[in-house]
Amino acid sequence: MNRMPIFISSLALTFAPVLCSLAQAQEVEPLPTDERIREAWSFLLPREQKEVSEWFRAEAGYLDTSQNRLIQYLIDSEERDRGAWPTAKPLPWFDPETHSPAQPIPRKRLDATSPVAEREYKRLKGNMPKDNLRRAFDYDWTTGDVVSVGDERDPELLFENAIMGLPPQIDLAEALLLRRLDDGSQRVALTAFLHIYTDRNGSAFPGISLYDAWSSGLEFEMPDIDTLGILHDVFDDWNSFKAPVPTGSQKRLYARIGDAFLDAKHHRELLEAITVNYVRGNAIPINPYTPNSLAFNALWQEVNGDPEAFAKDLPRADRWEKYLKGLVTKSKKKSFREMGQGRIDWFELDRWRVKSTLVWVLREFGAMDRKALPKPDPKPDPKPDPKPE
Repeated sequence: MNRMPIFISSLALTFAPVLCSLAQAQEVEPLPTDERIREAWSFLLPREQKEVSEWFRAEAGYLDTSQNRLIQYLIDSEERDRGAWPTAKPLPWFDPETHSPAQPIPRKRLDATSPVAEREYKRLKGNMPKDNLRRAFDYDWTTGDVVSVGDERDPELLFENAIMGLPPQIDLAEALLLRRLDDGSQRVALTAFLHIYTDRNGSAFPGISLYDAWSSGLEFEMPDIDTLGILHDVFDDWNSFKAPVPTGSQKRLYARIGDAFLDAKHHRELLEAITVNYVRGNAIPINPYTPNSLAFNALWQEVNGDPEAFAKDLPRADRWEKYLKGLVTKSKKKSFREMGQGRIDWFELDRWRVKSTLVWVLREFGAMDRKALPKPDPKPDPKPDPKPE
């Protein structure tokens, strides 16, 4: 196992260097507004955006920040080359013939840009808290591995993360940490709920999983194929209910799979919040655990940033509520809260340094001085046809 960076242990003892650095940061020239930074970015041609993003990527990698050390520690702990990670696959659906042979309604994946698909996506996911981090890598809860979901050198990805003060490779670090924290105890349930959401007519909605639909808190169609598919996969129960499920039995079936969903949701959202706090310092509003940011950062300091040590205290499904109550009790201690706040302050300084690096690169390139998008490069004259011999 890789050794943890020494700086984490030293920060657990004192936050004086962090507070001092924050005081120094407050004396520097304020950064331009996000609107001004976006304007400068919009005045770059595509090839220039690529050049600027690569320049920023290199400069951000040189920053001697605690956050960069954490990211590098997590990446160095992985022996495989990132090119060996699989590409994320589209959400599957439950096979009608297997799970509902008496009602084998065929599935059809809708076009994501169709009005009905866009309308349902907006209804079920439009108001849900969203993590704006752009990702080239993510964690696959169904396999317990890292998957590729984009291009890590995409200029828009690098820019959008940088304007939030987030450095390159932070998405990869988070995916790797989730893999280390996830014990797989909810993998079967999460795999079942990470099937594509469908309606009673068999229409499958791109970008919406059953997990998303259940998390929305809204009413939605739940075909027998999907409810029985979850029952079969999670509980291996093929006898309690058959399609078509009678109306009088549906409530009992939904309650059973609903309990499985809550356990899986508690597990996933808790680990996601803990991971975000480890690498970013302060969880943005992506799930109900955001108010616990102070406590999670303090817990990371208590274990000197060691993922394995942290994972030992993570609760299983039947101890989830007790774990959170214990966290509330610990948070009543002033020293515990100060420890968490000190770590958050340190990340805020790192966030400022990343964003200021982006602004510096834009200035050095001349983008901040532009008033408009320059004319595209002229196309080269076509080569004349070769003369016949």
